[in-house]
Amino acid sequence: MSWWLGLIFIIGSICFVLGTVPVAFPEVLSVFGLPTYNFDLVCFIGSLWFTLGSYLLLLEALNADLDATLQLKAHEAARYLEGQVEKCPDKRIRWFGWEPKRLDFLIAAVQLTGAIIFNINCGMGLVDGLNWVWADILIWTPSTVASCCFLTASYLGVMEVAHSRWSWLWWDISWWINFFSLLGSLGFLISSLVGYFGEGPVVLPQWFGNYFALMMGSWFFLFGTYLMVPELSVEESA
Repeated sequence: MSWWLGLIFIIGSICFVLGTVPVAFPEVLSVFGLPTYNFDLVCFIGSLWFTLGSYLLLLEALNADLDATLQLKAHEAARYLEGQVEKCPDKRIRWFGWEPKRLDFLIAAVQLTGAIIFNINCGMGLVDGLNWVWADILIWTPSTVASCCFLTASYLGVMEVAHSRWSWLWWDISWWINFFSLLGSLGFLISSLVGYFGEGPVVLPQWFGNYFALMMGSWFFLFGTYLMVPELSVEESA
């Protein structure tokens, strides 16, 4: 599951990079001779991958002891076939649950909540003809709330790795995953806040605060999600 989790998040991050780089740098397409495409649709597809990955993250947290239990079950099954025990222990996958006292569960739950809300933002981005009021309500408000969820989940991830409110663990690949996620969430949050002022009575420059911040947030998410694969290799080696 951890391997699939990393792959799904990588695919989602690539979608956001493909959807944000041409927006921040329109000349990229012309340099490579690529045709224009629907950037909002690419980001929406990326948000669906992020939602799927976030649910798998929750599933992994709810079934944290499943690997050890399955190993025990295989051992007991062998003993059962040899007639040493009467029956094998049963362990079912938990598809849903509520364990707010566990930090890994809180991280996954907050991440999934943000991913679901972010689908609203990306989906509304496909709707044409929204005025600035409805754009603020249907696009930038869900984006801001979702970014706050991502930022919270990322910070909780740093706490889980560091076992403190903050610590610099340069040598720990798990710390770097959460740190890049923290930077990516911050980029998305800055983009959402500046996006409120793209139109209306107060207008702010959008290129750096919105487009560039969103693009950099996407790259940071890609860096962090890529590291989930070598992290799995390190854990297996240990």
